[in-house]
Amino acid sequence: MTVDLDRLPASRLPDDIERAAYSVLAEALARGSRTVQASLADGELTISADGANAQGHADGTLPDLIAAMGGRLRSAGTRIEAVIPCV
Repeated sequence: MTVDLDRLPASRLPDDIERAAYSVLAEALARGSRTVQASLADGELTISADGANAQGHADGTLPDLIAAMGGRLRSAGTRIEAVIPCV
């Protein structure tokens, strides 16, 4: 899997944000994504991917995890996008 980052933060993100980002990446991998785009801007981490084959619906704990952080999760077919607040 290739992950394209717009820029890296000066220091590590808080643990809960890193865990949420990891969960989104794991879902993208499960959907067959080969490339994931991530950007950190205006206090938000945005992660998006489009899977190759497998369709998913981001069930389980991922929607609840992202919502509990005040974030947004869009999932349709093979595409997934999460916006996670970092402030």
